[in-house]
Amino acid sequence: QIAAANAGPWSGSLRFTVYTSSQISGTVTLDGAPAAGVTIDYFGPMRGTRVTDARGAYLFAGIAGSYLVSARNADWLMAEAVVNVPPSTNAVDFAFTTATVSGQARDALTGQPVVGATVAYGAALTGAATTDAAGRYAFTRIYGRPATLTLTARHPDYFDATATVTVPPDAAGVDF
Repeated sequence: QIAAANAGPWSGSLRFTVYTSSQISGTVTLDGAPAAGVTIDYFGPMRGTRVTDARGAYLFAGIAGSYLVSARNADWLMAEAVVNVPPSTNAVDFAFTTATVSGQARDALTGQPVVGATVAYGAALTGAATTDAAGRYAFTRIYGRPATLTLTARHPDYFDATATVTVPPDAAGVDF
C-alpha cells in the first residue's frame, strides 16, 4: 500500500518499464594484427564515435536499435556493418588488408619502357604513381572491403590506357 503525502492510503497498479543495457563491441585488425587508433562511428537512434585501443578493441554501451557501424582511418577504405541491438553484439569485427597494385608501362610498338607515365586510380580511393626508369609503378593501400579500381596510364606522348582491378588481394602485372 502506498500513502500519498496529503491524502489517505492509495491502492492501484503500477506499470514499470525496465530497459536493459545493450552493447556493440569488436576488434579491428590490419593484416591480422590489432589496429589501434582506428575511428569507429555508430549511427542510429543515437550517434557516437570511439577510437580503438592498443588491442584494436572498441565498445559502445547502453544503446538499443538498429545501427550502422563504420571503421575508418585516414587513407583506408572504410568498412561498415549493420547491427541490431538488443541483444548485445560482441563480435562486430573489422579486418583491414594491405594490397599492392603493380605493373609496367611499355611502348606498344617498340616494347621499351615508358618512363614518367602517371598511373592514376580512382573509385573508392584515389591516388597516382609515376613509372620509373624501367616503366614500373606500384602503389599500396589499405582496404576494409574489396574495391574495384579503375587505373589510367597517361603520358603526353601516348594515348591513355585503362585497366580495372579488384583488391584485395594484390594485383601484380597490371601492365599498359
